[in-house]
Amino acid sequence: MNILFMCEANSGQSQLAKEIGREIFGDVARIESACLESYEQLSTHFLDNLDYVITLSDDEVYPALTTTETKKLHWPLKDRDQLQNRIKQFASETRKSIPDVTVAETSAV
Repeated sequence: MNILFMCEANSGQSQLAKEIGREIFGDVARIESACLESYEQLSTHFLDNLDYVITLSDDEVYPALTTTETKKLHWPLKDRDQLQNRIKQFASETRKSIPDVTVAETSAV
């Protein structure tokens, strides 16, 4: 599974989401962060096989290249604890489609 966290400037919020996501999903998912100006630097294979784009900005902005299969989610969360809880919830929800996803208890990132 490929997950991309995006915000307007790839500021701390999307990078924090990437680190929390990597801790929770482990090797089951490839997780990256980017902004609209930098997402093209990610590998073509990752982008062509993107399962989820999750925006963290106030505005919903998605890269133009997302395929019709890419699911788009919008989480305008500013609080670290809210973000961590939402990622845990997301991992629990995706467990249904990917059996080896386990929700890990995360420590402070």
